Amino acid sequence: MLEENKMRELGEKAGEAGQEAKRQAKSFGQSLRDMGEEASSTAKEKLGQLRESASEYYDEGRDRVLKMKENAEHYIQEYPGRSVLIAAAVGLLVGFLFKRTRTVERY
Repeated sequence: MLEENKMRELGEKAGEAGQEAKRQAKSFGQSLRDMGEEASSTAKEKLGQLRESASEYYDEGRDRVLKMKENAEHYIQEYPGRSVLIAAAVGLLVGFLFKRTRTVERY
């Protein structure tokens, strides 16, 4: 009878330990889910900020290019002779560079 009581007592303790382990595992799982949701929320927020910054940089760059285009058009209209000479010089320089590149590649 003494052994039966000890066995029953050990069984009860094992059951209690199992229940405690189950409760802790459930709590740990909930903590992991909460941390995952928080990380996901933070990542989404940072992604939104990054998109905004990229959009601002794009708009700024586009505005600068448009301004440069307008300035170039104005300069060409104001000084058509100079513009033709500058374009010819740039064309000669580019042609010279590409000619040298092709010559070097042959050897």
